[in-house]
Amino acid sequence: MTFNSRIFSNPKFTTKSKYLPYIESVLCSALWVQQCSYDETTRLMPFIRFNLILLLLNLAVYGLCQPPEQYAYTHYKLSDGLASNVVNNMVQDESGFLWLATNNGLQRYDGNNFITINSDTGDVAGLPSDEVTEVYLDKRGNLWVATADNKVGIFNTHTFRYTEVPIKQWSREKVHVDKLFIETADNRLLLQFRKSNKLFQYDTHAHAFVPSTYFPFVNSRKINYIVYDQWRQRFICSTDSGLLVYNPKTSVAAYDDHNPEGDPLITQYKGERFFNYLYMDAAHRLFAEQWLPNNTHPSLHLFDFKTGVQKKYDLQKEYGLSYHQIKGFLQQRSGKLWIFGLPFLARYTGSTEPFSFLKKDYNKEQEPKFNIVYSLFEDRQHNIWVCSDNGVYQFNPDAQLFHNYTLTTPKRFTVEGRSQSLFQWPNGELWVGYRDLGIFCYDRHMLPLPLPASLASLREGKSVWDMHLHSKTGKLWIALRGGQLIIYDTTTKKAQLLAPEPMAQRAITQIIEDNQGNLWLGTQGGNLVKWDYAAAGKNIAAGFSLVKKWGVIEKLFTDKSGYVWVAAEAEGLLKIDPQTNKVVGQINAASPAGYALWNNNPKDMLQYNDSLLVVASGALNIINLNTLRVQHISRYDGLPSNTVQSVVKDASGMLWLGTLNGLCRTDIAKHTFTTYDQRDGLMNESFNVAGAHNLSNGRLLFMTAESFLIFDPSFILRKDSFNTPFITDFKLMNCPLLVDSLLRLKKIKLDYNGTNMMIEFSALNYNKLAKLDYYYQLQNFDTAWIKSDDRHQAIYTYLPPGNYRFKVKTKNIEGIFSPAITYFYISVNPPFWKTWWFYSAIIVSIGLVLYLLDRERMKRLATLHNMRLNIASELHQDVSSTLNNINMLSQIAKLKAEKDIVRSKELIDEISGKSYDMIVSMDDILWSIDPNNDTMEKTLLRILELANTLETASGASIDMVVHEKVKDLRLDMKVRHDFFLVCKEALQYLAQYSSNKNIMVDIDLVRTKIVVKILSVGSETEEGILQMQELHKNLTEQARAMQAHLNFEMGKRDTSIVLTIPVK
Repeated sequence: MTFNSRIFSNPKFTTKSKYLPYIESVLCSALWVQQCSYDETTRLMPFIRFNLILLLLNLAVYGLCQPPEQYAYTHYKLSDGLASNVVNNMVQDESGFLWLATNNGLQRYDGNNFITINSDTGDVAGLPSDEVTEVYLDKRGNLWVATADNKVGIFNTHTFRYTEVPIKQWSREKVHVDKLFIETADNRLLLQFRKSNKLFQYDTHAHAFVPSTYFPFVNSRKINYIVYDQWRQRFICSTDSGLLVYNPKTSVAAYDDHNPEGDPLITQYKGERFFNYLYMDAAHRLFAEQWLPNNTHPSLHLFDFKTGVQKKYDLQKEYGLSYHQIKGFLQQRSGKLWIFGLPFLARYTGSTEPFSFLKKDYNKEQEPKFNIVYSLFEDRQHNIWVCSDNGVYQFNPDAQLFHNYTLTTPKRFTVEGRSQSLFQWPNGELWVGYRDLGIFCYDRHMLPLPLPASLASLREGKSVWDMHLHSKTGKLWIALRGGQLIIYDTTTKKAQLLAPEPMAQRAITQIIEDNQGNLWLGTQGGNLVKWDYAAAGKNIAAGFSLVKKWGVIEKLFTDKSGYVWVAAEAEGLLKIDPQTNKVVGQINAASPAGYALWNNNPKDMLQYNDSLLVVASGALNIINLNTLRVQHISRYDGLPSNTVQSVVKDASGMLWLGTLNGLCRTDIAKHTFTTYDQRDGLMNESFNVAGAHNLSNGRLLFMTAESFLIFDPSFILRKDSFNTPFITDFKLMNCPLLVDSLLRLKKIKLDYNGTNMMIEFSALNYNKLAKLDYYYQLQNFDTAWIKSDDRHQAIYTYLPPGNYRFKVKTKNIEGIFSPAITYFYISVNPPFWKTWWFYSAIIVSIGLVLYLLDRERMKRLATLHNMRLNIASELHQDVSSTLNNINMLSQIAKLKAEKDIVRSKELIDEISGKSYDMIVSMDDILWSIDPNNDTMEKTLLRILELANTLETASGASIDMVVHEKVKDLRLDMKVRHDFFLVCKEALQYLAQYSSNKNIMVDIDLVRTKIVVKILSVGSETEEGILQMQELHKNLTEQARAMQAHLNFEMGKRDTSIVLTIPVK
C-alpha cells in the first residue's frame, strides 16, 4: 500500500522578523560603503564599525526567535484504507498491531494494510455500533472498545470477536457520555462517566461493570476528569467546584476549605472553580484546563509539585489562538511534551516561548490539514500518531533524518533561492551561496549569522556559484555570474572584486585548487581558466589564462595523483595534466565498449579510493583509474533513475546520490540501493548539479531546487529490533481467514481445488527510515527467495498437491537479514484420483479385471476344449458305428459272395456308401475343429463349396445369397458346426430328392438372430415327399438342440424352410 508523505511547519530559519527594517537599513549603509573605493573605506572605518555593531545587535536579537522544527509527516486517509477520516484515538497491542477507533468501525493497521471490523446484525460477536468512540488497552492486554451507543466491551484481537460487558445498575442514556478508563495500583479497572457522579468497577467473575465506591465522595460530586499522581500516590479530580485530591491509603479527600493533610495543590488553587481536563507529566507537573462560565476560551494552569511554581497560560491572548478547546497532552518517552485540541497541535517547551505551534497552511501540500486533533499516541518506536478529523498523521521527532532549510526573503513571501554553493569554515560555520540572493551565514546550530560588512553587497541580485579557500594565501574566492570574482581576505576582512578577461563574462561555475596551489576555474560558457599562483605573485588580479574551451563545465576535480578532471557538457570527461595544461585523456560515450561513459553530460565526480573514480553521468559510472575501464550502474541494476546529479561518499564508504527523483544510498560493492523521497522527509526531490558536500562533523549536505538539507548518514544505522516479520493476513480464494487460528495449527491443510491464496506479512515496523526489504519463499515450489514489492504480499494462484513450508524474512539497508525467519507449513490434499488408496484400488481393480479376463479366457478354452471333445466323441461314435456296420456288411457280403452274387454286390455298394459318408463326416468334423476355420466367413465359404459340389453331383441349381452382416459374426465353434450341418443336410436332401432342382438360399442377420431361408420350387414325387418328411424330422431335432426355431412348409408345388438361430 502507498501512502502520501508530507512535510509541514515553519522553515527552520527565516529572514522575516520585526527586526528586518533595522537590518535592511544597516545593510544598505554597508552596501553604500562597499561601493566606495578602498581608500575611502579606510576613512569611513568608524562609520563601518558603528553600523556593524548595530547589525550584530539586531541579528543577535533576531537569532533568539528560533522557529519550530520541521517534521516529515505521513498522512493516512480514506484512499489509503481508513474507514473514516474521523479517528478518535488509537492504541498498540503487545504484538505491535495498531488499533484505531473511527466513526466507521474498529480498524487494525499492520504497517501495510488496514483491516476493518464493523457491526453486523447477523453476528452476535460483532460490534454493537460502527461509531467507535474509544479504544483502551489495559494492563492484562485486553482491548476495550467503547461505542457511541454507550456500550463497552472486550474485543479479542486473536479471534476478532467482540464481547459486550454490561454496566449494571445504570439505565443507558440516549446521548453519548464520555468515559474514562482508570487502572489503580491494586490492579482495579474503573470506568468513570465524565462530568457525572457515575463510577463503576470491572468484576472479572461477573464479567460486568458494577457500581464502585472506590472514591467515597463520588456520589456527592460530579467529576470531570481524574488523573493519578504516582509520585504522591494520590488521585487528582477536577470538578466544577474546584480541584480535589484523594489519598487511597488514608481515604482522605482534600478540597477547597477541607484540606486536613495540607495538600499544596489544594492550598495553591483554593477558590478556583470549573476545572476540566487534567494531565500529570513525568516531571511531576500538573496541567489543568479551566473554563470559566463567562469566558469564550479556556485557560491552562501549570503547577510544579517539585518547585511549587504556578503558571497560567492564555493561548488566545498570548498566541492569538482563536476559539479553541484543549483535548489532551502527550509526553513522549524522550520527555517531549505535546498539547493538542481544536484547532491546534503544539509542543510545550517551558522556555521563554513555552508553546511551539505547528503551523497549518491549507494552501501548501506539505503541511497537514485538520480542524481538530482528538488524540496523540506514541508507539513503541517513538512515532507519534495524530488522530484528527482529517485522518491520521504520523511523524517521529526523535527519528528525523533529514533537516530541510528554506529561505524566505523579506520582500518575497514564497520560498526563494536555489542554493548553489557551500563553504564550511574550520569553526563549523556555513556560508551558503544562492542564486540571486547572495550569501547567507549560519552557525553550527544553523542559526543565522551576520555577513561581513565588506561582503554586504552579496545579497539581493547576486548569484554565488562556488566558493573556495585558497590554501596558500588564506583568501576566500567567491565565484559570481558575469565572470566576476570576489576575493575575500580572511585576515583583513577586505574584499576585492575581479572580472578576469578569460572568463568572457560568463558565470563561474567551479573553482578548485591543484597540488601546486594554482586555481582552476570553469564557466558556463565552457572556458577552462587557470590562475597561476607563481605567475600572479602579489598581484592577485594577474596570472589568469585560458586553457581550453568546451561545453558548460559542470564540475572540476583534482585526484590524488594531481591530475585535474573536467566534466564538460557534450564532451564527457577530460583529464588535464596541470604541469603542461594539456589534455592527456578523454572518456565519453563514444569511447570503446567497456571504456565509455553512460552519456556525454557528466554532472559530478569523486574519487572513491586510490583506483576508482565515481562519475555521475546519467547513470553511475565507476572508472578504474589504472585501466580506465568503466562500469555502469543504472536503473537496470537497481538505481532508482538514470538522472544522477550529485554524488558524495559518507564515512562508512556508502555513496549518496542526488537525482531528479529523490535521494539514493548505494553500496557499490554489494549493489544495494535505498531510496528516499518526500515520504521520508525530503522537502524537494530535485537535486542540484554537483550539489553534494561533506561537512566536518560527518554530516552530509545536499542542495535542491528550493532548499538544502543536512543529515547524519550514521543515524540510519541505528539498530532497530523490530525486524522480525509477522504473518498479518491470509486470504484463501479471496476470503480472509483468522491468522492466529491458522498459525496455531501444525499444518494448514488445503483441498486441491482451493489453493488460490494471498499471504501478507509485516515486521510491524512503523519507522519509515527502517527501509526493510522482505523476502519470501515457498519451499518445494519456489526455487529461490523472492523479493516482495511494496505491498508485502505473496500470491499463489495454484499449488499442486504436496507439502510446503512458507518462509519470510527481512533485510535492512546494510544488507543484513533478520535473525528470525517466520514460517508455517501448508499441505495440499490431492484429488481422490491421485491418492494412494485410489492408486491401490486401481491396481486391485486391474488385477481383478485381468483375473476375470483370464478366467473367462480359460473358461472359453475349456468350453472350446469340451466342444472339441464332444465333436471327437461324436466322431468316434460315428466312426465306430460305421466301421461296425461295414465290418458286418463285409462279413455278410463274404458269405453271400459264393451263393448270392447279386446280394453280395448290393452289400458291397452299401459298404462303399457308408465308407464315403464316414469320410465326408470325418472331413466336416476335422474342418470344424481346425482353429484356422474359427470365423463365420470360413463357414459360409464351406457351405458355398458344398453347394457347388451338390450342383455338380446332382445337376441342381443352387442360388445362394449371404448378407454382409452375417460375415462379421463371431460364433463359437459348436454353433458354427451345427449351423453348417443344418445347411448341409437341408441342401443335400433338396438337391438329391427334390423333383425340382432350383434351390434358392438366403442367409441374413435380423437383430440378434440368423435367419436361413431355403426355397425349392416344384411338385414332389411320392418318394420325394417321404424324404422331405424325413428331412423335416431331422431338422426339427437339430433345431431343438440349437434352441432355434424351424418353420418347415411343404406344398404341392414348393418346399420352404425358414430356420431362425439365436446368436450371442
